[in-house]
Amino acid sequence: MPGNDPALPWIRRLRPGLRSKVLMFCLPYGNAPAAVFDAFAEALAPSVDVLAVRHDVADGPVRGLAAESIEDRADRLVEAVGDRVDRPVALFGHGSGAVLAFELARRLEEEYAIDPVALFTAGCAAPSRIRDGGVRAADGAYAGIGAYDCDGRMRVRTDIFAFGGEGDAETPVPDVLGWRRHTAGEFQAKIFTGGRRFLDEHFAEVVNAVTDFLLPVFGAEVIDIRRAGFGRPGRRRGRGTGDPCR
Repeated sequence: MPGNDPALPWIRRLRPGLRSKVLMFCLPYGNAPAAVFDAFAEALAPSVDVLAVRHDVADGPVRGLAAESIEDRADRLVEAVGDRVDRPVALFGHGSGAVLAFELARRLEEEYAIDPVALFTAGCAAPSRIRDGGVRAADGAYAGIGAYDCDGRMRVRTDIFAFGGEGDAETPVPDVLGWRRHTAGEFQAKIFTGGRRFLDEHFAEVVNAVTDFLLPVFGAEVIDIRRAGFGRPGRRRGRGTGDPCR
């Protein structure tokens, strides 16, 4: 993906022209604009090239935010990005965007033989805990999250790093730690003091944690992004299930 593609208005490259080691797709909560990741992209450059999914674009194929299901949106996104991935890819999802990122990881693994090097989740309950109200309050504009259903047996091969706030009443710490059940790879979590605004209040710590987790990728000379079972260099991979999560 060499630059912003007019044919893909719902995906915005935040630092056009950047040639990095890792391509990171960031998926915001609810109908938040891509601009919420501007500072994140600046802090991660030049090692990470950040592309934000724009839920606020009304004229692209990814539209109808309030009515479209998580699964349908993930189907549209993987069709848009799957053939354009040209380097190791990471995913970062905030709120309901984390669930969408999880479904996008599943599709990249199963349909394109691309194992993302990491899935970062922030302020979101694990997929198997969504039915108990995990992200509905925070993402009320996104009706699709309320219909999402996933059990704890669904896993991805991708390593998962979950961020949470110890005072976040909408996403309790046990719900954040529940992401452990959804990866056959490595799992890490970082719980910050404060509530739902922990990404703003602990911005530097989040950036450092993401950078540290991706260090093995930054140091790799050659990476085959489509090799079966590929993961972060030096990591032993597990194998995910192929059962549908619907």
